[in-house]
Amino acid sequence: MQEILDSPLKIVIVEDDSGLNELIKRRLIREKYQCVQFYRAADALAWLSSNSADLMLLDMVLPDSSGEDLIYKMESNSISIPFIIATGQGSESLAVKMLKRGARDYLVKNSEFLDVLPSTVEKIWREVQIEKLLARAREQIVLQNATLSAVNDYSPDGILSVDSYDKILSYNAALLRIWKLTESRMDSFNGSDFINHASSALPPEAEFSKTVASLASDSKGLIFKELAVGSNYYEVYISPVRTDHGDISGRIWFFRDITAHKKALDVLEEARIEAENNARMRSRFFAVVSHDIKTPLNSIGGFLSLLKDSKLDETQKEYVDIAKAASSHLLMLVNDILDFTRLEHGNIEFNYADLEVFELVHDCISPFIPASQESGTNLTFEILPSVQPVISGDSLRLRQILMNLVGNAMKFTRKGSVKLTCKPDPDSKSMLLFEVADTGIGIKKEVAKFLFTPFSQADATISAKYGGSGLGLAISRQLAERMGGYIDFDSEEGKGSTFRLHIPVSHH
Repeated sequence: MQEILDSPLKIVIVEDDSGLNELIKRRLIREKYQCVQFYRAADALAWLSSNSADLMLLDMVLPDSSGEDLIYKMESNSISIPFIIATGQGSESLAVKMLKRGARDYLVKNSEFLDVLPSTVEKIWREVQIEKLLARAREQIVLQNATLSAVNDYSPDGILSVDSYDKILSYNAALLRIWKLTESRMDSFNGSDFINHASSALPPEAEFSKTVASLASDSKGLIFKELAVGSNYYEVYISPVRTDHGDISGRIWFFRDITAHKKALDVLEEARIEAENNARMRSRFFAVVSHDIKTPLNSIGGFLSLLKDSKLDETQKEYVDIAKAASSHLLMLVNDILDFTRLEHGNIEFNYADLEVFELVHDCISPFIPASQESGTNLTFEILPSVQPVISGDSLRLRQILMNLVGNAMKFTRKGSVKLTCKPDPDSKSMLLFEVADTGIGIKKEVAKFLFTPFSQADATISAKYGGSGLGLAISRQLAERMGGYIDFDSEEGKGSTFRLHIPVSHH
């Protein structure tokens, strides 16, 4: 201990007054201390980032920072060093504050400051060194207690301790149970005898002896992941035991029973395979059934159109319109289910080709013009001049996404405006941005996070009033991502929403 206390002390001085800084240095050098001087907090922080010192004398007011800010930055950079506050601000509250922040002492720069400083430094240095010695002693005690706890017979792990001379120092009841040994038999063993006994109880392919023989003296950690001993399975760990000087004085073995864990994993794996098989069967079922439903629905829609053009009175025409709307809605739902199941299994194929942006946007707006005229919604589109007229993309899938976004905007905007804008993506030169903005009902914050979840809608009242399956946005997002893009949105309840499709302008 005396050797540690008598070692030279390196002190960092952080004081902006150059004259006082020099006086402090001379006073401390007189006491045989090493000193490193700084006048700014930033310079001290930079030096401490790559150098070490034993103590710091810190002024509270510096040209570029306060002493308190420097301590905070040091903590943020994991720099730990005992420090003394030295300042002309003789405030008791400030002293208490800095002591709580970890200051070892608080000195006021008065006429007695330089006389008091050496004894304060010596006192704090000795306290710090004694604390280090105590911490080291506590670590040794913790290690000894951990070793004692490890050999406790109540441990479920089999534990064996062997010294560097191959003498067995300790073992527990679990180890005897695992290897079917009695205490008298075990007491007659040394470490090598135990290894030979274990090897004889294992199949040759385990190569237990060979693996153990190849271990370095300082090897540690897992050496067998699944060692089969009879009907049980074990993880085998080793850890070297070191002296105070770092020399290896032995080895501790741990045999952890993982039989229950392994069986649970096997059950989970079987359940996962079964769940995947069930999911595939459900998807095939939905695809087949949806396809079989789609054909008669198309026929129903066609015949309803023919029926409407025949000689019907007004009531009959109204009934036909209702039936046709219902069949159209059902057909849309079936198409969504088909797309969703294809996306789940990666069966969607994309056909990239050159397409005209104006034609794409116009085709996505045109189907909604009659509805906008009927409801009074102002439906418009704009293509900025900076947009290149021809891009490469999947025309069918882009139309599907944009029509879904425009259709949703129209559905939830009974009065006001809906606008589709096409412009270069400000976040990426390789992307094109389609923006659908409406002045409709908006989206509540608490349900916005579920918006792209399959079969999810804002709430039951929205579903009942406006209809929909809750699949459209989920499908649109997946399609966008499969094409290398993405969809995001902004919305405020009662003030409308803006959905944005970011999509690459070319594909290779």
